[in-house]
Amino acid sequence: MIKQDLVAERVAIETYREMVRYFGEKDPTSRILLERILAPEEEHANDMHDLLVAHEGRPDAGEVVASVIIRIESFRLLPQP
Repeated sequence: MIKQDLVAERVAIETYREMVRYFGEKDPTSRILLERILAPEEEHANDMHDLLVAHEGRPDAGEVVASVIIRIESFRLLPQP
C-alpha cells in the first residue's frame, strides 16, 4: 500500500509541475499557489519513500517509475504546448 501511495504522490507532483510550467509567467498568482501546494507534496513523497525503504529495504525504483509514467499518461490534464 505504501508503494501505491508513493506512486499517487509522484503522479500528483508531476501534475503540479506541469501546471506550474503551463502557467509560468502568464498567471503568476496561480503558479505561486501551485508551487505552495507542490512543496508539501514533495515532502510527503520523500517521507513515503523513506518509510518504504525502512519497511522493505531498497524500493524497486523501476516499478515505481513505470507506474508513475503510466498513470501520468492516463491522467494528463493539460494540453501539450
